[in-house]
Amino acid sequence: MKGISVVERHFEKAATLLVALCIFGYLAWDFLSPAAFKMGANSDVTPATANEILLQKASSVQKQQAGENTLELEPIQKGATQEAFAQKLSSNIASADRLPANAPSLAKKIILPDIRSLDTWYYEPRFAAPVMVTPVEWFGDALEADAASNNEALQKFLSSQPDANSLDVIWTRPVAHVDLKSIRNELVKEEKSASPPRLAAVSEWRKNAIYFLDVVFERQEQKEDGSWSEPVVVPSMFGFEGKLFRDKKDLDSNKIFASMRGEKSIEKAIRQPDFYPTLYGSGKIESSTNSTSALPATAQGDKKKQQVAEKKKEDLQTKEKELAPLEKELQIMGGEWTQQKEDAKKADAKKEADRKRKENKNNSKASSDPPVDLKIPQWKKITKDVISLRKIIKDLKIDLGIQSETPVDSKVEKSATKSGEVDADFIDVWTHDLQAPLGKTLRYRCHIDIYNPFFGKERQLVEKQKPLAKNPMISTAVSEWSSPVRVPRKAMFFAENGTIETTVAGSKSAMFFNVYVLKNGLWQKTDPNPSFEPGQPLIFPLTFKEKLGDDKNQSSSTEIDSGWFVVDVVDDPNASPEKNRATLPGVVISRRDGTEKLEVRYPTLQKQDPDQAKLKNLVDEAKSAKPASKKAG
Repeated sequence: MKGISVVERHFEKAATLLVALCIFGYLAWDFLSPAAFKMGANSDVTPATANEILLQKASSVQKQQAGENTLELEPIQKGATQEAFAQKLSSNIASADRLPANAPSLAKKIILPDIRSLDTWYYEPRFAAPVMVTPVEWFGDALEADAASNNEALQKFLSSQPDANSLDVIWTRPVAHVDLKSIRNELVKEEKSASPPRLAAVSEWRKNAIYFLDVVFERQEQKEDGSWSEPVVVPSMFGFEGKLFRDKKDLDSNKIFASMRGEKSIEKAIRQPDFYPTLYGSGKIESSTNSTSALPATAQGDKKKQQVAEKKKEDLQTKEKELAPLEKELQIMGGEWTQQKEDAKKADAKKEADRKRKENKNNSKASSDPPVDLKIPQWKKITKDVISLRKIIKDLKIDLGIQSETPVDSKVEKSATKSGEVDADFIDVWTHDLQAPLGKTLRYRCHIDIYNPFFGKERQLVEKQKPLAKNPMISTAVSEWSSPVRVPRKAMFFAENGTIETTVAGSKSAMFFNVYVLKNGLWQKTDPNPSFEPGQPLIFPLTFKEKLGDDKNQSSSTEIDSGWFVVDVVDDPNASPEKNRATLPGVVISRRDGTEKLEVRYPTLQKQDPDQAKLKNLVDEAKSAKPASKKAG
């Protein structure tokens, strides 16, 4: 401590004592001072004052609770909340009972009531009747054994015939001429002057095409008194049961389009069905309208158009066959060769050349030309050929009405769609009537059931036009009846000549007949001509000068019973010259079962019978006929 003053030695003690006195003094002051705080509007309320105030408030509350007033509570009803909640769930919060349908109905709900023109009305097409092709042709041939055995319905029909073991058949083929141009015009027709204006049906609703859902032929049979029976619908061909729309129910547009398009399309079976395979291919369509006389006067001018259309169909099939392998090869190569691919190839080749140039810097003569891809020239050629074939096929399809020039788009004006609907001007439709009664005179008429573009479009139609959406078909008007056609029997006989009994000893009445028989698919004439006397049944022996065809029916008979018998041989007063009356008498015949009246046949008239003339031609053709399978080879 030497050298430190007294003050410096006691300064820290003095400072510590001073701080302790200050702290003690503050605590004493705080303890001795009364506590005060803010309560309500008073800012200096002491604890004692606060206690008095709280005591007064508690006493006031106690007095109120001790009063005579009682608190009444309503009883809680069990399940009321649950019931109210259920009512809320079941109540309708919408402005209407159900959501409105779209199109006109929806527009009516959401657009101002005074705007009425947005309801779209459509023109209802009415199609003209087809025209029956005259005369209706008949054919005779023998079915191929496999065709009959593989078709259960056909086999059942053959078994029900009198000659159940025979495959020889006779059928008719009624043909109708349909004006596609007028049908097309009806489908795109509009009536802007009508009130309200009526627009054409949207072409997309019918896939921009005309679909025949059924071709309905009816026939009538001529009675003995010359009147006609009630019309009968010609049934579908055997084996088509359940496959055509005529036999189906609960149709929808998707099923219809699926059945009418693609490889499994039934359109040809509806429009132009093929007959069952026969030994000699009788009745092929090429021979059905060869003669312009077979067409009505209104249709004769279209014959060349039909031939052109057939040629275009053949060209279309040929071009499609050429296109298929090229398309496949092009797909393997990577699709069509385009300018974009060529630019990309050049850029890749240039990069490859630059890379090699950098790797070989010492080679000053390195070429900058890109390497040549030997596949590119072939790729370009195939692409060019495919594009060319596609254009040819597209043009052919447009000409044939299979494809529109302008793709159908709901946003495209209807006029553009109309101009693209190009088709042939006409088409012939037919059926094969294997169930036509033999030996009877028939006539036919036709109508077409066309796909209804409004079918299934109820939501797109105004209320008054909604019935249009119910039926999948719109029928054309019914055609006039065809001229009558006599369907032959499998054995046809015509009076040729004869003799009348006279006073000369040994003379007797007899009649000779020309007999034509459908045998083994060919028409043949018996030789010699059989003769019959009054009272004898017309049972013709099947003797031929030259046997034609292969008789596969081991149980076939050597004679054929016509069911008739000779009543008498009479003079023909119309025979001319006079000397012919001795050798060309008439013959009176009658059915042995008595079902028909007496019939008189005169050779002078029978020689001019068109049926006999046709049979003579068929007999001549049979001599050089070859089975269809051999002809094809």
